[in-house]
Amino acid sequence: MGSTAKTIFCAMAAALAAPAMLLGAGSAQAADLTVSAEPQITTDGVWIRWTGGSGPATCTTVSNWTEVTSYQDALGRGGAMFNSPPRWQFSEYRITCDNGDTGVVGLAY
Repeated sequence: MGSTAKTIFCAMAAALAAPAMLLGAGSAQAADLTVSAEPQITTDGVWIRWTGGSGPATCTTVSNWTEVTSYQDALGRGGAMFNSPPRWQFSEYRITCDNGDTGVVGLAY
């Protein structure tokens, strides 16, 4: 391919790529999660479950006494299992995801 043809080809490619870059894939908006705490039948812990997230992310769930890192799927659903709190104390569970999604559920054990 000659240098003139390469120049024209590159100019056309750039002209076609510019609108695509402006449109982009869109950006996800951070979401407030719907969070529930479900004590396990064996009383060995509590399952923290959430929905309503804005897409896949790594999330950290922090309680009054420990933290668990887990994954939120493409539909914005996730969960984390906690062992029983010390001396059956009530705890608040806060979820923070790397895409900005957040949620909280309190007074669960």
